[in-house]
Amino acid sequence: MARDLEEPGPEAARLRPGAPLLEHRQEGLVEHVLRLRRAAELVADEAEEVALVALVQLVEGAQVSDQEIAAFYETNREMVGNATLEQVKPQIRQYLLQDKQQQIVDQHIQTMGQRTPIEVSAAWVKKQAELARDNPVDKARSSGKPTFANFGAKGCIPCDKMEPIREAIRKKYEGKLNVVFIHVRNDQILASRYGVQAIPLLVFFNAEGKEVFRHMGFFPQEKVEAKLAEMGVK
Repeated sequence: MARDLEEPGPEAARLRPGAPLLEHRQEGLVEHVLRLRRAAELVADEAEEVALVALVQLVEGAQVSDQEIAAFYETNREMVGNATLEQVKPQIRQYLLQDKQQQIVDQHIQTMGQRTPIEVSAAWVKKQAELARDNPVDKARSSGKPTFANFGAKGCIPCDKMEPIREAIRKKYEGKLNVVFIHVRNDQILASRYGVQAIPLLVFFNAEGKEVFRHMGFFPQEKVEAKLAEMGVK
């Protein structure tokens, strides 16, 4: 069924534009070391732990020469505008240093699987799948009844206008329809899973849990009920 989508309004989620190159590498040495520690938790082999210690030393010992800084400056002069080498030298040094550290870490992680077998427990996978489904939308979808899911947020004007409509639908179709509200600011992961780009977002699921329609923006009660009638909910 075709989806009725409106242009996202002021409440639409937006991806933050990419930062300039010299500001892009914000992951410092602390973050690198934390990544190494997380990697260490994946293995119990003493030799690998020794290798990780050596890797930390490599990261800490990474250096950038003046020649590398000058070469980067000459290659990327359009990025620094009219700034002289001396003016941007500290930023370039920091960028190149963090880039080298990142490459060292990435190379180690990429080859870790070749050095150490990593096994994922089937029980752990099952547990994570159960946790992922432990939310109002997925529970409603698996109930055997149709579901009307309203993604929104308090303080959003069109979302607030949907609230009395949602509650009227809940009372009118009690026992026949699941009606759930998801506050997107409190449950961002779930909102991301369902592709929320603007609010309010209304998603209709049939009794089998399959999405059949979604609408972005305010939706009058009569249109909600008309869509439910198309789904056989009366």
